Amino acid sequence: MGDHHINLSSSDEDGGDIADTPGLPGCSAFESSPPAAVAAVLVAESAWPAAAVAQGLGVPEPCYEAAPAS
Repeated sequence: MGDHHINLSSSDEDGGDIADTPGLPGCSAFESSPPAAVAAVLVAESAWPAAAVAQGLGVPEPCYEAAPAS
């Protein structure tokens, strides 16, 4: 996989970083650094289709979101 948009945010309250893939419901990861969070969400993203099929769900096409204007 690796074809879906990934959001990356920092949580000062929790002391870590969160990566999520909005096009794949529930696909997210919390880690201690941005690179670790992205790596973990890519692992979750690769497992997501099999889990969705096992639950009788469809697998969405990759989607991207435009970066916000500076």
